[in-house]
Amino acid sequence: PDTTRSAAGRFAAETVALLPTAFALAQWSAGPEPGLAVATRKIGEEEHAVKLRIGPDGGLLGVAIDRWGNPGGGPYGFSPFEVVVDAEERFDGVRMMSRFRAGWRADPEGPLAEFFHAEVASVRMRG
Repeated sequence: PDTTRSAAGRFAAETVALLPTAFALAQWSAGPEPGLAVATRKIGEEEHAVKLRIGPDGGLLGVAIDRWGNPGGGPYGFSPFEVVVDAEERFDGVRMMSRFRAGWRADPEGPLAEFFHAEVASVRMRG
């Protein structure tokens, strides 16, 4: 159950950035500061509030979520998880992240404990 619950949070964080159209039906709201938007969507049994950091040009800079897990081997609970966008491209007319990294963040001002890096080389949208 812990792995399934954690996977739902990771799915929410990465889907909003990798497949933006999947969050078209999410509940959207302005964040507490400029350049921050929040998309809330139910995945499995829980609502997931995904915070998107948006740059001045409208590009996605990062995604953050309180995700279920046990970073560092501690007890399971909700912990800050973040996807940092290093580059974006247009694929089949959809602007999405093309180079990114993800990990846990123990301290909002501290370093990201990255465990995942990816680069998207191509995308083909199917309707």
